[in-house]
Amino acid sequence: MARSLPPLSRIPLATGTQPGAITPQAWNSIVGYCEQLSRRVDALTPQSSPDIAVKHTPNGFTSHLKRRSVGGKGGGAAVEGAFYTIYTVSSEDATNGDIMLTGGQVAGGTGNTVIAPIVIFDQSAAAGAGAWTGTPGQILQLEITGAGSEVDDVLMPTFDVDDPLSAPAAAASLSTNVLPEVGALTGTCYVSLGVFSAAGFTPANVGNIQVSFCYGGFTVSRF
Repeated sequence: MARSLPPLSRIPLATGTQPGAITPQAWNSIVGYCEQLSRRVDALTPQSSPDIAVKHTPNGFTSHLKRRSVGGKGGGAAVEGAFYTIYTVSSEDATNGDIMLTGGQVAGGTGNTVIAPIVIFDQSAAAGAGAWTGTPGQILQLEITGAGSEVDDVLMPTFDVDDPLSAPAAAASLSTNVLPEVGALTGTCYVSLGVFSAAGFTPANVGNIQVSFCYGGFTVSRF
């Protein structure tokens, strides 16, 4: 079993009158402590690939897929994940050459629905030259509608997502959420799935979407 590290409060500090002064013993203790901590962090850090970023937080390690962007009609990000993977359609119909953003699941309360893959480059647009479905600076916005609940005129911390939801669409900026209220329980939560640029499209985050509601706002997480 690895030896536990002493808390910083046990490292001896100077007792002199100069503010912030430390003794040589204290300095050596701090350096030793940091070296031990660095070795332990290196040992505990999960293995990562070029596509995975690992971040250390007070609650442990979290990992996420690094952002990828796609530009040009044939490009695509070779990263797997809901609302993140980008691929080019190869088919015998009019969708051949379209660039798609993978869809995914949207859940909230007792509601659960699936968003189909989203066209972000339409090969048949612009007289067959093809065009991105959003202009530079626009976002790809997902509108998540649903309903809260109330008991005896008291708003409950619940939000049941509708099924189905509207397909995501380009928008100039993220719309303002509409929160459920007593007597008006319908609500809407807006989520950005990525942003268009002159070079193409960059996904915002990876994973299916979970929406929850508590007094004062929505919380969106990925799973």
